[in-house]
Amino acid sequence: MIWLMLRGRTTLLITKTSRNLHISCKPTTTTNKREVNPMNPNEPSTVEALRLELVQRLERATRDENFVVPTNGLLFVRASQPTDRIHGVTHRSLCVIAQGAKEILIGDGRFRYDPDHYLLASVELPMTGKVVEATPTRPYLALRLDLEPSLVGSVLLEAGQVNLQPKEATSAVVVSKLDSCLFDAVVRLVRATESPWESRLLIPLIKREIVFRLLMGEQRARLLNNVTGGSHSGRIAEAINQLRTNLVQTKSIEALATEMGMSVSGFHHHFKAVTNMSP
Repeated sequence: MIWLMLRGRTTLLITKTSRNLHISCKPTTTTNKREVNPMNPNEPSTVEALRLELVQRLERATRDENFVVPTNGLLFVRASQPTDRIHGVTHRSLCVIAQGAKEILIGDGRFRYDPDHYLLASVELPMTGKVVEATPTRPYLALRLDLEPSLVGSVLLEAGQVNLQPKEATSAVVVSKLDSCLFDAVVRLVRATESPWESRLLIPLIKREIVFRLLMGEQRARLLNNVTGGSHSGRIAEAINQLRTNLVQTKSIEALATEMGMSVSGFHHHFKAVTNMSP
């Protein structure tokens, strides 16, 4: 007796007696199990594999140092224990955690993020931050990718999105769910840093893909607002830049509001919306 499977749907039963050869067929019973495509970043198994890969690559890169700059505009960070609050300034950047968790305070706003969430900052603001989850065996591992306005603007232009300029002011910092396609691009970015050839040829392309995926994601309006000068958020960002670069020069709120084309009350309102603090 011989069983033969044909294309996964039909089974042939072949039996031989002393005189005859009998062939019968029947449909093959199949389960409803979904085939897993290992190349699909939306597969849970693929996401976990990517997360493990990111942890391993960042561990290797930061084995001897807590801060590593593998290429211009990209920073790897490691911490083996929770840290005290550190004062600093946010960068226009995307922050992704591979392992552990971090919390930052900006004005009245508190932002906590972890491996399932990314932090997006679109204006430079004073802040305090601390690592809240880290151990020697499971260190905090993260990366920060700077998002220069020129890069974002270039991707906007290439994608044909230059006319999309929301006017409503939005917070300069947000924590959002990390989707699988964006995460896949981030892992490929880190992977490319380990090869001089890939670093030179692929990193500029992957950076553009990351910006594109952010623009196509749920924080699209926020990113648009903070790179387009005509929006309220864009004008607040310009005002913040003037204050930061001209610390020795005294300028009244009234003068700054007039220069930004806003009333004093409007300037206060939009400044608070963007920065979580009063001007």
